Amino acid sequence: MSHEFCSHPGCFVCGPRETNPEGLHLSIFWDSEEERTTVEFTPLPFWNGFAGITHGGILSSLLDDLMAWAVKKNTGRWAATGTMKITFRRPVEIGKTYRGYGKIRNEGSRKVETAAYIENTEGLPCVEAEALFFYLPESPRKSKEE
Repeated sequence: MSHEFCSHPGCFVCGPRETNPEGLHLSIFWDSEEERTTVEFTPLPFWNGFAGITHGGILSSLLDDLMAWAVKKNTGRWAATGTMKITFRRPVEIGKTYRGYGKIRNEGSRKVETAAYIENTEGLPCVEAEALFFYLPESPRKSKEE
């Protein structure tokens, strides 16, 4: 199994502490054999939303990042989230370990359908997401003089 680390300097979810001290600093990996992103994490106390449960916005951000990296690694292109649907099935408790996965469902010329989920250590789904990503315009290459 081949795993490649996915990180972007300013990203709230996967950016390193040096460039985003307030971020989550999660290590997201690309599994080329399964063609999906993966992450293992343990929610920290400051991720709390209510009574020991991880805030839904944090989980939504994580799922968004898993899907964005799945698009980037599958297609070689950056894309932005157009729409995202989240389903919360079970609480994601602070201090417990979870795994997340993201993948592409369908790729078009301008948009990509994606899916992601977070499961507990028993393999039960806790949070599921579906999203539609739109490719970003290609950035023009800078000349050597710039």
